[in-house]
Amino acid sequence: MTGSVDAAAWFDKLAIQEVIDGYCDALNRDDWDAYEALFTPDAVWELSPPWGLKVEGARAIRELISKLVGRGDFIVQTNHSTVVTLLGTDRASATTTIRETSRGKDGGSATHLGIYCDELVRGADGWRFEHRYFQSVYYDETPLTGRVDMVRAGLRAATAVEVRGS
Repeated sequence: MTGSVDAAAWFDKLAIQEVIDGYCDALNRDDWDAYEALFTPDAVWELSPPWGLKVEGARAIRELISKLVGRGDFIVQTNHSTVVTLLGTDRASATTTIRETSRGKDGGSATHLGIYCDELVRGADGWRFEHRYFQSVYYDETPLTGRVDMVRAGLRAATAVEVRGS
């Protein structure tokens, strides 16, 4: 391979990682416009058994997930160990390990571990999810007894300069 081909592949992989990171960021901060924009209009999002849930369409995905997340006192989802495979100039797959910790307004808690298997496509607006499939690995409902320091509506994307107050 030439250096330019290697660089192009790395740029694509970085752009795909940004989509995956953006998913967790938008979900954690209730930024549903940014969340929906990560999907193609006809995207599919689904959960493996025992959940067995499947939703089609970016708007329908947004509506379902925002409703589910809205029942919570808090949610923090983090992604780890993403592996991206380029399948051509405009197609890719990725696997990402996910850890999600949440507590409902009713006090019910959950820690959920799993792996997203993604299919992504590049369109005029860049890389987007075409299909996200979550494989549940572990689910724990041990109560989380700590305090919530910031509600999601109060979280926002901030630059380091804004945080420092400079």
